[in-house]
Order: sequence, then structure tokens, then C-alpha cells
Amino acid sequence: MNTPRHTLLQLRNVMHDVTLPEWWVAILQSANFSIITTDENGLILSFNPAAERMLGYHAEEVIGRHTPALFHDPQEVAERARYLSEISGQPMDPGFDVFVAQARRGVAEEREWTYLHKDGKRLTVLLSVTAMHAADGRIRGFLGIAADISERKRLENRLTEVRQRKLSVFEQRLRLAEKVFEYSSEAIMVTDANGVIIRVNPAFSHLTGYASNEAIGQTPRLLSSGRHDAAFYERMWQALINEGQWSGEVWDKRKDGSIYPKWAVINAVRENGVTTHFVALFVDISERKEADERIQYLAYHDHLTGLANRLMFEQRMQHAIARAERNGSRLALIFIDLDRFKNINDSLGHQFGDQLLIEAARRLRAAVRVSDTVARLGGDEFLVVLENVGDQNRCAHLVVNLQAELAQAYVINGTQVHAPPSMGVAIYPTDGTRVETLMQHADMAMYQVKAQGRNAWAFYAPAMNQAVQERLQLENDLRRALADAEFVLHYQPQWAISERRLIGWEALVRWQHPQHGLVPPEKFIPIAEETGLIVPLGEWVLTTACAQAMAWQRAGLGQQLMAVNLSARQFTERNLLERIDAVLANTGFPAEQLELEITESVLMADAEQAVDILHALKQRGIRIAIDDFGTGYSSLAYLKAFPAHKLKIDRSFVRDVNEDANDAAIVCAIISLARSLGLTTLAEGVENEAQRTLLEEHGCHEQQGYLWGKPLSASAAEALLRSFTAPAFTDI
Repeated sequence: MNTPRHTLLQLRNVMHDVTLPEWWVAILQSANFSIITTDENGLILSFNPAAERMLGYHAEEVIGRHTPALFHDPQEVAERARYLSEISGQPMDPGFDVFVAQARRGVAEEREWTYLHKDGKRLTVLLSVTAMHAADGRIRGFLGIAADISERKRLENRLTEVRQRKLSVFEQRLRLAEKVFEYSSEAIMVTDANGVIIRVNPAFSHLTGYASNEAIGQTPRLLSSGRHDAAFYERMWQALINEGQWSGEVWDKRKDGSIYPKWAVINAVRENGVTTHFVALFVDISERKEADERIQYLAYHDHLTGLANRLMFEQRMQHAIARAERNGSRLALIFIDLDRFKNINDSLGHQFGDQLLIEAARRLRAAVRVSDTVARLGGDEFLVVLENVGDQNRCAHLVVNLQAELAQAYVINGTQVHAPPSMGVAIYPTDGTRVETLMQHADMAMYQVKAQGRNAWAFYAPAMNQAVQERLQLENDLRRALADAEFVLHYQPQWAISERRLIGWEALVRWQHPQHGLVPPEKFIPIAEETGLIVPLGEWVLTTACAQAMAWQRAGLGQQLMAVNLSARQFTERNLLERIDAVLANTGFPAEQLELEITESVLMADAEQAVDILHALKQRGIRIAIDDFGTGYSSLAYLKAFPAHKLKIDRSFVRDVNEDANDAAIVCAIISLARSLGLTTLAEGVENEAQRTLLEEHGCHEQQGYLWGKPLSASAAEALLRSFTAPAFTDI
């Protein structure tokens, strides 16, 4: 084995004029990189320990041998030779060390090279070959220094590979992002930091109707529908500034002007904390909203009839009860079951039954107010909630209307059937304050109806039900009574006190009911007022009274003043004057002998209009008496303007006029007021001599009451007239 000293001697023999210091030997021995020297022909002269470790050879194995034959890659040497031949224009022998050839030309080149280890392993080295010159300038050998950079190269290659892979992934992602942008079903809009649109995708154009060249350069205001106020966009902007993101529902407008809902997600793109762009993604949610609304609808509505289902009914009922509690009002819950429905459904089929239920639902909706609730519980059971129903009588009218609607025949596919309702009614708060309680009570009332024969209705409270049923029956009978001539007139005499003279009659209507006998006016007149029957009834009274007075006159019983009450409903009729003219013309009764009694409350309801009507009546010669004076609110200013002839003192003041100082004072004040206004006074309800005397002493001109005579039938009144010497009519 060559020792360092032996290697040094060899070098000295090669370079006769070179003195090698000891430190050079130390470098050769201790260097961590390969140092190989050759003579001018490329034969190895020295091979330091680092070279031995790098290439796996001992020095004695390689000294005197050519380097290419040992550890240079022949293929790489050949490629290098061709490259040098091309750039130099001279052929290069690949068998000779190409680095030596370069060094001989004075080119000192350092480059990556491949060494072959003794075991065949390839090493990447950083190789530098330098020519060594003698004192006379001749090349005496070459110095090759190589550092093993295989590990570094491996790391570099790995890093390069990773970078290339990352670059490839990035490029793939870019290409993917571009494809996503291009083919996304979501509309994408990109704006700069100022909100100017710089790019849109095809889905944007498809959704909005704006081509990319129409949108780019615009701002998102291009899509504004006008449905959102400034506060909405301010909240959106603040979210983008503070959080960098906003999402929500927005209503936009397409190019064709149609407005649609969209779900939008907007993100702020930031670099180094500075917003550079905004990216908005949005989709049309019209179908989704329609589906949501449909689902919501089905959750709260009956699928067959479209009415509220039990869930919605309970919610609405809760709200209705809360409103009724706040307002102090009443509401009615009506439980409805269609009689005979099961038989119809079984015999004619479910489709027929479904159509019947649909028609019943339509009738119920049409018969109630928009604010009321109609629900279907299932089968043929329905619920109706009527809010603010007022008193029991008004509620009864509403229920009767519903019953009438449902009781009508159903004609389905040419087949006529009847499915009348059984209806139970519960009233809040009388019959309960909770939904469950009211439903239970309405249900009980309905089953009570079924137990009693069906096709009817009933209140839950027995007493209320009985009273209302009687009233409704009375109303029905009242409608028939006019046509069946069940009404009769009685006449109560009116007397001039000072003269003890019969001056006229007040016509009082009575109802001769075929089952209940004589029905007093206080029991049916209010019903007639509410239903409007008072108008034809009042006209009948006026006609009959005038005709009777005219008949007495023709019979030689004298001219009699006939007083007839005019109701509030009649007084507000547009054609009141024409109807009165017609009655007078048809009966031949003189207008001067007709006295119309009108309550002060009716006159004060619309005092200005009342003045006009009263003047028109006075122009015809008709006398006016203000009835029940003192019981309502009156204005002395209007009283002065009313062209009245008489004030009638109400019987409530006359009854206790001798015992109650207040009543006496009121009566005296009325008499005094009438005297001041030039009006006659007539006291009603005079029943004893004490009342008569006090009234007469205070100047009351006329009286009427049981003391002077009860109301008489026409024949009895005629008999009374015949018992007197027929008095001549005197203008009082």
C-alpha cells in the first residue's frame, strides 16, 4: 500500500522542480474531498484517503491506471466528448479524460459529474480538473478535486420533484378552477375592490339574462330589484368589512325585468390584509321557496279542501282567544257535522264524497268573513271560528246563515243529494276560555242536536240556547205574519184636558200570533227593527191607521187626529216622503189630520238631516210630535229648529210625578219649555186622578193613558165614538 510519503515521492518525481511542503501532504491526507493527480497522459499518480472512501478503491489498485477506465461513466464521457467536439470543431477522443482535455486547453471547469464506485454504485460529484505546470511552463500533470454531492443532489432532485409536483398540482388546480368557473351551475360574479364587475361565468348570464360584456364594467346595482332598503345593503357591507363574508337571501331583477329570489354567498378576497376583490356565488331559489311554501301549506292545510287543518285551527283559535280577551269581545266556535255523509260516501263512492266535502268547504268560506277561520278536522267534521260576534242574537243569525248554506242540496256530476248540518256552538268566554274546553262544549252541543233529530243547531248553554231559539222562531214567524195578515191595530184615545174632549187616537200595532196569542210590541218591535221588517210593517201601520180614520170620517163619526209612530229605520229610508205621499193619496186621508210621532234620539242621530225631513213633512201639512221627550240626549238649539207641534212627556216621568219631586220638576220643566216654544204637551201613561190633576195644574194640554182609556180594537174604538156626539176636528 502506498504511504503518504510514497505518494509524495511520486509527485516529486513527476514535478522535479516543485518542492512540496509538508502542509500539502497534510491536506492530501486529511481532506474530506477526493484529490487525484495524474501525469500528462492521464495515469493516476496519487489517490488520497478521501478518494479511497468515495470510490471504494485502495491507492495501490488505481495508481498507474487511466481514470476513465476506472470510475468514469463511459456513456457520460462519450456524451461529453461529442459536446466538446461540437463546440470546439475538433474531434475529441472519448477514451481520454475529457476534463483533462479541457484543462490542457487552459480551461478550468467545475461541473457535476458521475463517478462509478468500485461496487458499481453511481455517485454524483462536483469535479474540477486543473493542469499542473513545471517551472518551464510545461504541463507535467493534472489535479482532480471532487466532492461527493450525491446526497445534496438527491435532496435537490427531491426538492425539484416536489416543486414540479406542486407546480403540477397548482396548474391542475388552476385548470380545475377555470373549469369550475366555466361549467358551474352556480352563478359567479367577481368584482374589484370598488365593486366593479370584472368577470362573470356562463351560469350568471343564464340566470340574469346579461351577457358577460353587458355585465363587466357595471356594478351589482345592475341586478337590484328595489325590494331591499338601504339598511339591508348596509348590513351586508358591514359583514363583508368585519367578517369578510356574507350570505343570505336576496331578491334580484333579471334583464327582462322579472324579479326572483336567490341565495347569495359573498366573500372578500384579501392580500396582506387588503381587500382586492369580492367573489359572489348565487343560485335561483324560486323553486325551493315554492317547495318550502308548499310544504308549509300542506303542514297547516287540509289536502282535500284547502281549509285550515287541526294544527292551524288550534293556532288561530289561540290567537282569536287572545284578541277577544284584549278587546273584551266574544267569539263563537261552531262544530259542524254533515248528516247522512257516511251513507252518501258509501253508496256513491269516495270521489263523490270528496267532491261534496270540497263544495261544503266552499260554502263555508263564502258564508263567513275573511277574518274568520274555517277548518276541517277530518271526515265530514268542520270547525268555524267567528270573531267579535256581538250578542247571542247576532251570533245566532250567523249560525242560521251557515246552516242555510249547508242545508241546500248538493248537485255533483248531475246527482242531487242532501247532507244538512248538525251544528254545536260554544261561546267564549261564557262556555270556556281554553281551546280544548270550547271544542269539547261545541262538540257536546252538536251531539245534542243529533240526538234530537239532526239538521239543526244549538248553543252549549241551555238557557241561552232556549232564549235564542225562541227569538229566532219569533223572527221567522214575524216574517210570515205580515204576509198572513196577523197584525192588528189598536187605538188609544188622546184627550184635551181642559175641554174634556176626545181629540184623536194613537195607532198601536199588535201581533195576533196563531199559537201564542197577542204578542206585545216590546217583544217583536226590536226584532222588526233589527231585521228591517219594521219598514214594511210601519208602512202597513200607517196605511191601515189612515184608512181606518178615513172610514170613521165617512161614517159620520167626525174628523179624528191619527197619531202614528215613525221608527228610526223608517225615518232613514230614502223614499220616506214618497211612501207617505202614496199612503195619503191611496187612503184619501188629509195630511192635516196625520200626526207622526218621532223619538228625540232618532232626530238627534243626524239633526241636520232631520230638520230637512221635518220641514218637508210640515210643508205637506203633517203634524210632528216628539215622542218620549226627556229620555234621550237633546239639544235645545236643534229643538228650536225642529218644526214640531207637540212634545210627548214620557210615561217614566208621569208614573211617579206625585211621589218623586225630581220627576215632578222634570215634567214642569218640559211643560214650561214647550210653552216657551209654542208647543203643545201631551202626557203619556196617565193612570189616576192625582196624576191628571198635577199635570193639568201645571198646564199640560193633553193626556193619554188608562185613566182615559186603554188601547181599543177598531170596532171598540168605533163603538166609543158612536157613544159620543161626534166632535168636530179642532186644530190644536
